[in-house]
Amino acid sequence: ALAWAQAWLFGRSLAWGEAWLGAQPGFGAQPPALGQPGLGAAWLWGWAAWLFLALGQPGLGAACLWRNLALGLPSFTEEFTASVPLTRIRDIAHRSDLPHDLKQEIKHTIQNKLHRNAGPEDLVATEIMLKRITGHGKQRNGEHGEYPPDFVSEFKKFHRELKDFFNASSLEERLERVRNNGTGDTAIMVDNFLSAKANLGTSPPIDQLNATLSSATALRRHLCDGLRHPLGQGENDGSIADRQQRRLAELELEKYAFVLLSQLESHMAVPGQLVSGSMMWVGAMRAAHNAIIHLSLSQWEVNECNAVSKDLE
Repeated sequence: ALAWAQAWLFGRSLAWGEAWLGAQPGFGAQPPALGQPGLGAAWLWGWAAWLFLALGQPGLGAACLWRNLALGLPSFTEEFTASVPLTRIRDIAHRSDLPHDLKQEIKHTIQNKLHRNAGPEDLVATEIMLKRITGHGKQRNGEHGEYPPDFVSEFKKFHRELKDFFNASSLEERLERVRNNGTGDTAIMVDNFLSAKANLGTSPPIDQLNATLSSATALRRHLCDGLRHPLGQGENDGSIADRQQRRLAELELEKYAFVLLSQLESHMAVPGQLVSGSMMWVGAMRAAHNAIIHLSLSQWEVNECNAVSKDLE
């Protein structure tokens, strides 16, 4: 039931049509709009109640829904909560060094659509356009060739901005943002994890996989600890945006931990790759310990997970 609900909410089953809202992109990026007291809270708690009935465990549906809701929200950073964000595309659409038909296409399929009602489909349209302009095409003088480098560079910047707006950044990009806005301890833990991740290679041994998994676990636990305290009345939008980035980073670490655990399971399941004797059990127990901690950080049977993880220490 939970998987179905998440797929329905975040899998674009709800189309971002242009008729029902018709707002500037900054409307959806306002922190009070969703996930804060006010607009949206009632129907979100309705979903949480439905998940409670489906799962039969008090609070479990609400915890899972609120955590994963962050993946479907736009960025709360100041540049996107402005009344008219994402203005770079307007300047691009009015460049004098582009053919008229290309400018019109950018204006109508991307710029105007974002102005009317921004949705994830705009990121797809931008990615398609980016692939097109990085090749050869019809120029302003009617000839074919590479598009002006400055235009391509500006469009790439806009594409990155749009990825940030829809929170479609990679794990590394998210962690760099958290690193720059965090404490010294956060920066050290981010650097340690990124270094371990970069050194994995294509076929890492069990010990190296476990070391990277432990680094990911420690970093995720650190980020979650900083999110346990509710927002105070005096918190500004900048604080909300920082918390959002930490939440998104820990959710991405959760996904990456699953990848590492899958690789560890593959190592232990293939004949000839098992580590003999006690070393095999040490690796397996270490992986299990990290997996249990991740389940606890995901708010799944927290007390049980904490008890089991202590037994595995």
